[in-house]
Amino acid sequence: MTRTSAATAREPILDDGILAVSIDPAVRPWVERWLPWYPRPGGPAAVAATIDVRAGAPGVDPPAGSPVMEMHGVGAWAVPGGGVTVAGAGGRIGGCIGAEMRHAELHVRTDGDPPAIVQVVSALTMISGLLLAGAGRALVHAAAVVPPEGGGAWLLAGGSFSGKTTTCVTLMQAGWGWLSDDDVVLGPAPGEGVRAVGWPRRFDLDHGHGTAAPLGVRSRVDPGRLGPGTWRSAAPLAGLVFPRVEAGLPTEMVKVHAADALARMVHHAPWMLAGRESAGEVLKVLERSVRLPAFELRLGLDGYCNEDRLQLVLRRAFVAELGAKHGLEP
Repeated sequence: MTRTSAATAREPILDDGILAVSIDPAVRPWVERWLPWYPRPGGPAAVAATIDVRAGAPGVDPPAGSPVMEMHGVGAWAVPGGGVTVAGAGGRIGGCIGAEMRHAELHVRTDGDPPAIVQVVSALTMISGLLLAGAGRALVHAAAVVPPEGGGAWLLAGGSFSGKTTTCVTLMQAGWGWLSDDDVVLGPAPGEGVRAVGWPRRFDLDHGHGTAAPLGVRSRVDPGRLGPGTWRSAAPLAGLVFPRVEAGLPTEMVKVHAADALARMVHHAPWMLAGRESAGEVLKVLERSVRLPAFELRLGLDGYCNEDRLQLVLRRAFVAELGAKHGLEP
């Protein structure tokens, strides 16, 4: 692939700087939405993986056959012998990840008919998920919240429109801490624990939040003004919650078996499907996570923006599973 613009200084992404990115100023407007909302750490760090984002012709064509994953018209293809090719958006985005899964380049055509921002974000999300997998981390489509009394972070893993953001914001307004509303990185912690690291961005919040029912229209909102719950960069993982909207039913928590929880976690961290070399390391992290308590949160309208009802349902389930050792009282 031919470089079309000069390299820029690399910026750390996560709290420990394990992933870093350099961004051509010409393409930065397409990349900003993918970057974390909080100020990233500076100074030297033990960078395990890097991404260079450049403006210019992609220089790669989609390989033959179906991609192993696709998001918003951008696909990823496993390359024989190792590595991944990323391409799409009508030839306006293209890049590659090296066989060692430590470095990626992404070129974005910004002249003429440029790609949509969501397509660039999708490409970078796939790339970062694959690179983090190579570093033994799992990027999960999830929110994460921490009870006011502590005890670790509860992952809210689910697809779009599953209720992750609504649940996260409702609990934030009840004083719960939060890591992110859409992407969380899991990694091993001492012993057999799991560490959750937030990758927060501006929240896509339904216009009906704070009323009796959602309206189906969303806007991007600065999470810093949604408190009083405050942001935390990382926390030990306490357990898993899989939210699902069931508007006509009462809000409730149902215990999920570890095998079911693992299948759901793989669905929300699909990078192992394209990065075969690192799949085993991602699976180890996910297996650690499902040893923790896991629940399905069925979200009825009675719990929509209702802090008291939502907390009551969650706390009852947590106490029943964990007892009172974390100081949780219904």
